[in-house]
Amino acid sequence: MVEIITDASKMPFGQYKDYPMVNVPAEYLLFLHDNNRAGRVSDYITANMDVLIKEVKTGKNKRLSK
Repeated sequence: MVEIITDASKMPFGQYKDYPMVNVPAEYLLFLHDNNRAGRVSDYITANMDVLIKEVKTGKNKRLSK
C-alpha cells in the first residue's frame, strides 16, 4: 500500500522529521527533489512544485513551525 502524503502528513525523514509537510521549508523540499533524495515525499513535492518554487522566488517561506 502506497502512503499518500498530504500537507498534514509528518515529514518521514531528515532534518525536518515529524514536522507537518506544509511546514517543511520549500528550499529543503526542492533540494531533496533536485538531488534525487526525495524518496517517499517525491509525489508530494511534484504535486506542489509550483507553490514551492513561488515561495522560494518571493521569499515567502512561511512554513517553519512544528
